[in-house]
Amino acid sequence: VSTALLCNLQCVQRAMFGAAAAAGSVNPNKDVQVTPSLPDGISSLSFSPRANILVGTCWDNNVYCWEVSSTGQATAKASTSHSQPALCSSWNADGSAVFTGSCDKTVKMWNLATNQSQQVAQHDAPVRHCAFIPENNLLVTGALQRPKGCMCPGLQPHVCVLLTRQMLVTDKKPP
Repeated sequence: VSTALLCNLQCVQRAMFGAAAAAGSVNPNKDVQVTPSLPDGISSLSFSPRANILVGTCWDNNVYCWEVSSTGQATAKASTSHSQPALCSSWNADGSAVFTGSCDKTVKMWNLATNQSQQVAQHDAPVRHCAFIPENNLLVTGALQRPKGCMCPGLQPHVCVLLTRQMLVTDKKPP
């Protein structure tokens, strides 16, 4: 399964999985549409590190989960929500949970087996970035504005680093 993903300006969610294009259709990238079509734009997409599961965060406040078959067909499996638009996502090491950040200034951990979400961090501004670093068992989160502080009540131990500038991007590859 290829993880190259496409998203057009009309918010039609499609993913490139290498499935054969339907006979007679014009589809040079062999895109497969993820259904049902979402009501608003996608802010992030990420694949599970352990299974063919795709998670997308959306401007409609929701986080959606699809199972993707080897033929490229995507089946909706579950969803969870924030109180404001969901902006980012990152999987934990074993693929059992997804961390999601939102304009509601929270980071939640969504357990896919139980379909339960729990708040694990709080910022003073919308959370634009989250990355789980399995080598260190560490969740890194970043807000759109310079944070005054952060709380990580659900993750112990934790470290808060106050930045002097806005966090614009994250990468989870250790040096």
